[in-house]
Amino acid sequence: MIKFHLPIDDPDPIIESMLRMVDTAEEYQGKDMGLIYIDSDALEILFSEHLKHIKEVHKKDYVIIRGWVHFMKKGSERKPHLHSSTTGLYYLKIPENSGKLYFDDTAEFIDPVEGDFHLFGRMLSHGITEHRSEYIRLAIAMELEEH
Repeated sequence: MIKFHLPIDDPDPIIESMLRMVDTAEEYQGKDMGLIYIDSDALEILFSEHLKHIKEVHKKDYVIIRGWVHFMKKGSERKPHLHSSTTGLYYLKIPENSGKLYFDDTAEFIDPVEGDFHLFGRMLSHGITEHRSEYIRLAIAMELEEH
């Protein structure tokens, strides 16, 4: 796993936009968790510094093939699941008592920290423990392919 701390520039407009969508979009009404898909080209721009860091420091060259904002409200959890591509995860808005990322294979639990970026291998079973905050948790997840 690759992990580093590199906050995106000016995250507030993105956070406000996502929270507004969760509050007003009909498809998210009454749901305690969901995915808001984002254009992969927009993610390439937003995470250009992160991809550059991975290439320079870890000698891996990735492109984002798809991505989404994952929101969680109080009481929600994400059951273990897999991705068929390398997975990237960026913590956008993490209130106190947020759910933790965990990996089934290693029984490792990771406390989310705003601005942290994680990259882990395909087919690695992972989930998120119960979100216990009164405030919405926002993370940006993506699937990447190596050049």
